[in-house]
Amino acid sequence: PQTPNRRLNKVTLRSHTHGSVLNVNTLATSDGSMVGIPVFAPLAGGKALYIGWVNASFDSGNWIFASLPGWYFADGSDSGVTTQINRYQKPAAGQSVTGWTYGEVNLADGGIASAVDPSYIIVSNNAIKVWQTTLNLGLTVDAASGVFSGSFTHPVTKKATPVKGVLVPVPGGLGMQGLGWFKGPSDTGSIVINQTDVAPPPQMAPKTLTGYTVSVNNNGGTVMVFNTASSGGYSETKNMQDIGGGTMTYAYQMTGLTAGKLKFTTSQGSVGDLTVLWTSDTTVQLTGTIKDSTGTQNVDYSATVVSKQSQYLPASLVGTAWLTKSITSSTTTVATFVDATHIQITGDHTLSAIYTFKAIDKNTGSLLVKQSSPYYSGSFTVIFTSSTVGFMRGTDQSGKVESLIIRQ
Repeated sequence: PQTPNRRLNKVTLRSHTHGSVLNVNTLATSDGSMVGIPVFAPLAGGKALYIGWVNASFDSGNWIFASLPGWYFADGSDSGVTTQINRYQKPAAGQSVTGWTYGEVNLADGGIASAVDPSYIIVSNNAIKVWQTTLNLGLTVDAASGVFSGSFTHPVTKKATPVKGVLVPVPGGLGMQGLGWFKGPSDTGSIVINQTDVAPPPQMAPKTLTGYTVSVNNNGGTVMVFNTASSGGYSETKNMQDIGGGTMTYAYQMTGLTAGKLKFTTSQGSVGDLTVLWTSDTTVQLTGTIKDSTGTQNVDYSATVVSKQSQYLPASLVGTAWLTKSITSSTTTVATFVDATHIQITGDHTLSAIYTFKAIDKNTGSLLVKQSSPYYSGSFTVIFTSSTVGFMRGTDQSGKVESLIIRQ
């Protein structure tokens, strides 16, 4: 029954807490400045119970829950929560859903260490674009309701973890704040979105590495050439003397305006898993792990982007000589390209052969050699990592061939 200055109002509460969905339809008493809401709701399939009486006061357009309800589990534990209720208004056409452009996203608890860096976003035309993240975070927002959702890669489980929350007004008309939750491996975590002054730098990380040549400053130096979207070649100098290298397959993904992920496997069996941080248009930092026959090592290398779309492969081989050093043996030969079809090969003995050469792209070509003796006959793929250094891979009469090429 209603009493003077008090009335009953139907209240619907919907929330997510401790990984469960809370839906409560109840009656609240109100005198215009204070609201009392009784809550009784089973959670987690009857394993938990949310019970309490919430008193809410109205102040400057924000409902602040001052009386804390209790949590009652099978073991008798309880905890209090503080809740804020705000009225959401759909933004007018052309108006930002948050009232600001640059934002910071912080994930906490739910198994996440406090040392995890925040992610940064841009809000434009009611769309959220993540421009920097270490957790593969992605977010979308529904401008009609103010609900945002998305997912991130949890640093413990390494699995995609859903997140969900709502945008609420910040007191004083300072735009919107995002508050939400996610279910961690052992407890519930929080996601908080706030305005920030951190603006994105110009985009430096490319969407693809195709056509790039990168010189790595490690022990002596390694040059990596990314010929296609998934393959390339590399050369390396150790102790400023020994030259090696080969071909490689790789996968690259741009993860932010200045960052990307690079995974590669070389023909020599090395496997790399690296983060690529672009510090400028021509410099990068490579961090991560490289595993080879000696074990796994953590690396932190600076590197220079030598060129983009450079052409190292010559249009013609006529008049050039190649010194080829077998990577799998100590064999060394010199191949001189006499004219457009004939080649002279000098090794243990001298012989002549017929060849055909065709460019595949700016740094890759195919070489077919035919000779009366089948020993040097074969089909090869040629990859150049600079104007003077390349690699030849294929098969001849002796089997698989993997050779270093130095143009003389």
